[in-house]
Amino acid sequence: MTALLIAGMCIAVLLTSGRAAGAQQAVLGTLDEAGTRTILVTTDRAGTIPAGIVQKLKNVDGIDWALALGPAEDVTNAAIPGGTKQSLSHGWATNWSAFGLRISPSSPESGIANQNVLEQLGLADNLGIVETASGIRYSVSGPARLPREGSTTLPDILIPHNPTADANNDSEDVQSLVIVTNSTAAVQPVAELLTGFIAPSDASSVHVQTSQRLVDLRAVVDDQLVVFGRVLTMGILAIASTLVGIVTFGLILLRRKEFGRRRALGASRKTVIALVLIEAAIVAAAGALIGEVAAASLLLALDDPMPPTTFMAGIAILAISAGIIASFLPAIFAARREPIVELRVP
Repeated sequence: MTALLIAGMCIAVLLTSGRAAGAQQAVLGTLDEAGTRTILVTTDRAGTIPAGIVQKLKNVDGIDWALALGPAEDVTNAAIPGGTKQSLSHGWATNWSAFGLRISPSSPESGIANQNVLEQLGLADNLGIVETASGIRYSVSGPARLPREGSTTLPDILIPHNPTADANNDSEDVQSLVIVTNSTAAVQPVAELLTGFIAPSDASSVHVQTSQRLVDLRAVVDDQLVVFGRVLTMGILAIASTLVGIVTFGLILLRRKEFGRRRALGASRKTVIALVLIEAAIVAAAGALIGEVAAASLLLALDDPMPPTTFMAGIAILAISAGIIASFLPAIFAARREPIVELRVP
């Protein structure tokens, strides 16, 4: 009965709060794709943003990656004159590993693009040559593993620049700067720091854009869903713990003679308490395992959002803890009974 109660508790929590947690991750992921941690700096005048700013941003805490982009050019598949046009830009990054690349001084200058862009260009085997209107050609390969955050601000085709050759070259023309922070809280401080790094003579020529509204919306959604999940989870835990305590107390009454015999044979009160709690922990662990497997199977069958692994592990630990805590008072009751009285139980 205890195992079934614990299993039912896990199923109830995972199908309610767990489903909400899975939906929360999906909603927050959608907001993150829109750029909640992204800072976009653009300029109306060439030479305002130096390419060397990327080197300065490498040592700034709170930045996941930063990318300086040169002017965009339209390119087409060199093998298909007049084909579909896509934008191409050169870039200087603080961390090319965020794009799934390892750039070294010996790396060839080659563009990267996602699967959709490669299909639009008609590049067979995800490899080919693109050409600008002026006749300049670049090799392009893919599909690239572009980061989810900040991807909407990237050009269709990105050509990584050699970090050693020109990372400190401030004469390069940079049209925009994309920065992704490691948290939404770092967006505003990093945006304020950028003004000191750029410091243009004409401040009106530089525009710093942040998704503060999305950041605020993300915080509200996160807080509301977290509060809802916590209240619901604690309510289910309280009800299940009460029922487990009642069941355990009933079992203690049925086993009074057994505990009296153990006490008469020399078992201490601590031993009796430990015995009851260990039994409760084993039964609760079995119930939690059954409940987690059953709930996960139901969510998969219904094609509902799965809660994070950490959430499921936390619920299992809470369920086992609830079973142990609920058995504590019945265990004390069993330990405090006098052996001579309990042995008289028929």
